[in-house]
Amino acid sequence: MAQNYPKESDAPPQEITEEITEAIIEEITQEVPQKAGFAAGRALVAGYIRLHPKPFIAGVTGSAIFALATVGSSWSLAKLTDEVITPAFAGEDPPVVGVFLLFSLMGVLRVVFAVVRRVNAAYLRIDNLATWQKRVVRQLTDQPMSYFRRRPTGDLLSAAETDADAAVTILSPLPYALGVIVLLTTSAGWMISIDWVLGLLAVVLLPFLAFSNQIFEKHVEAPVKQTQIDLASLSGRVHELVDGFSAIKALGLEERTRQEAHGAVNRVAESKIRALKVRSAFEVAQEVLLPTVNVAVLLLGAYRVRSEALTVGQVAGVLGLFNLLVWPLRLLAWALADLPRSVAGANRINEMLATPVPEKKVRALPNDDLHAYELENVSLMHDDGRVALDSISLTIRRGSKLAVVGATGSGKSTLLDLLSGLEQPTSGTIRAAFDTSAMVFQEPLILSGPVQDNLTLRLPTDAEAIEEGLRVAEAHFVDDLPNGRATVVGERGVTLSGGQRQRVALARAIARRSPVLLLDDTTSSLDAQTEERVLQGLAGLDREQTMVLVAARPSSISFADEVLVLREGRIVAFGPHAEVLATNTEYQVLMEALSKDDSFTERLGEHCCDGS
Repeated sequence: MAQNYPKESDAPPQEITEEITEAIIEEITQEVPQKAGFAAGRALVAGYIRLHPKPFIAGVTGSAIFALATVGSSWSLAKLTDEVITPAFAGEDPPVVGVFLLFSLMGVLRVVFAVVRRVNAAYLRIDNLATWQKRVVRQLTDQPMSYFRRRPTGDLLSAAETDADAAVTILSPLPYALGVIVLLTTSAGWMISIDWVLGLLAVVLLPFLAFSNQIFEKHVEAPVKQTQIDLASLSGRVHELVDGFSAIKALGLEERTRQEAHGAVNRVAESKIRALKVRSAFEVAQEVLLPTVNVAVLLLGAYRVRSEALTVGQVAGVLGLFNLLVWPLRLLAWALADLPRSVAGANRINEMLATPVPEKKVRALPNDDLHAYELENVSLMHDDGRVALDSISLTIRRGSKLAVVGATGSGKSTLLDLLSGLEQPTSGTIRAAFDTSAMVFQEPLILSGPVQDNLTLRLPTDAEAIEEGLRVAEAHFVDDLPNGRATVVGERGVTLSGGQRQRVALARAIARRSPVLLLDDTTSSLDAQTEERVLQGLAGLDREQTMVLVAARPSSISFADEVLVLREGRIVAFGPHAEVLATNTEYQVLMEALSKDDSFTERLGEHCCDGS
C-alpha cells in the first residue's frame, strides 16, 4: 500500500507534526485490519515506531548494548575461570584485578542500559497510548448525536480505555524483545568462534523458537479477540447499572440486572481462560526447552573439554550465557503472546475510527444579515430510514424569540439539534450568522463535582455573567446549599431535583452570553410561578439574543414572537401566535389541549414550595 503521509523530512527536525500523526493513524486503520497474525502485528508495531521514534530508538539502543554486555559477561566469566580461578587452584598468581574489573564493567553496563531500555519502553507505550486516546476522543467529539444513539456506551468507553490499553500492550516488552535478537545473534557468533559444535546448537535453537512462536500466535489470536469483545460488553453492562440505578431499584430489577452482569463477567472469564490455556502451554514448553538445552550444553561441553577442544572456562561461559538467555527468551515469548491482544485492541479502535465524520453543512451568513438562521429544504433521516425532518425551509430573524410546538415525535428536538450543530442534515442547506450557540436540554447534563464547576464548566467565565445567569434562571438556591456553590453534586446531579437541575443548566447557558439560546422544553420541571419568573427574566435580558425554544405550555408559547408548528417532521404553520391560532385548526386543537394541562399545572404549583 502506498504511504499517504508526509515524509518525516518535511517536518521540523525531531518532531512528528499533527498532520503526520493523523496520516500514520489513518494508515494503521486501513492496513492492520487487512492482515492477520504476525503480519498484522508487524504493521501495527511499524506504525507505533513512526508515531514515536525517539523512545523506540533509545530503548532498542539500550537493549542492544545490554545484549552485548550480556555476551561480554559470559566472555569475561570464561576469562575469569581460565585466567584466575584455574591458575589459583594450581598455585599460580593470576591477574585478579584486571579480569575482575572487566567482569564488573560488563555488570555495570548491563545495569545502566537495562534502565535506559525500561524507561524508554515505558515512554514508548505511554506516548502511543496517549495518541490512541486523543484520536478516539477527537472521533467522538466530531461525530453527531446520532452516532452515539446507535452505539452501545460500553463499546465507546472500551475504545478509549480497555481497547486502547490492549492495543499498546506489545510496546512494553518490544525494545527488549528486539534486543534479544541482537543477544541471540551475538551469542551464536561467540559460541561459533570458540567451538563450532556449540555454535551449531545455538543456530538450531533459533528456528525452533520461531516455529513454536508461530504456532502459538495462530492458536491464541481468536480467544484474545473474543476477550476484547466480551470486555466491551461487560463495560456496557456496568455503565447501564450505574447510569440506570434508580430505575433498576424502582422497578425491582436488581436480580435480573445481577444475572445479566454475572453472565457478562462469566463470558469474560471464559474467554480469558481459553487464551490463558494456550499461553500456559506455550510457556510450559519454554520452561522445558531451556533446561533441556542447558543439560545438552553441559554434556556436550564436558565431552569437548575431554577432547581438549574447549577449556573449562569456555564451557562455564557458555553455560552462564544460556542461563542468562532464559529471561530474554521468556520475554520474547511474552511479547509474542501480547501481539495478538494488541492487534485485537487496535482493530476494535479501527472499527470505530473507520466511521466517517459527516461533512458539516452549515454555511455562514454575512455579519450584517438580518437573519440568525436560514434553512432551505433541510431534511434529516435516521439510520433506520425514518424521516425526522422533511424539506424544512425556515428563516429565523436575529433577536427574535421562536416557539417550536407539535406532538411528540414531530421533530421539535431534532430541529434544535440541527440549529446547534449536534446533527448534520441529510440534505438541504443551513446558513447561520453565528459560530456558536448555547443549548439547554430537557434532561440537562450536570457533572459530578462542585456546583460552581457546573456553572462554568471550568472555563473562564465573567462573575457578572454568572450572577446574571443565576438571577434569570431563578437558580440562587445554589447559595443555600450546605457548602454553597462549592457543594458537590452527584453524577448527573442526582442530589438535585429535576427543576433545580434545569435551572442550573439554564443559568450556565445564559452565563455563556451566546448570541443564540436554544431551549428544549427547558422549563418542563418547573412549577407555573417559577416558570413565569424565568420567562420574564429571559425577556428582560439586556442584549439582542436569538431564542428558539421547544414549548409545551401556553406560557412558554406566549413568550415568543413567532410560533412554528411541526407535524411528522414538516412545517404546518409559522407566524405570530395570534395569526397562527386564527388560521390553523391543528394549532387551535393543540393549544386547547395545552391550556387544559397548563391550568392543572398552575393549580398544582400553588402547593409547591421549592419550585422544583
